[in-house]
Amino acid sequence: MMKVNRQDSIDLVQMSVRLRNCLHKKGLHTLGAVADYDKTGDWLAISGMGAKTAHEVQELVKSLCFVEKK
Repeated sequence: MMKVNRQDSIDLVQMSVRLRNCLHKKGLHTLGAVADYDKTGDWLAISGMGAKTAHEVQELVKSLCFVEKK
């Protein structure tokens, strides 16, 4: 598990260039925004996101452990 803050940029974690571009295009710039979208959004509705990339982002969200900033 990766310990991160909800406000951390998606650029802090390793992911494919395609996924990073899709998230930026959708306006999801923080890890918290990505986790929130995972609960309510449809990854395949994002332009350029295919099944493989959707699976990658779902695995990324599962690996995140949010901690509070002190």
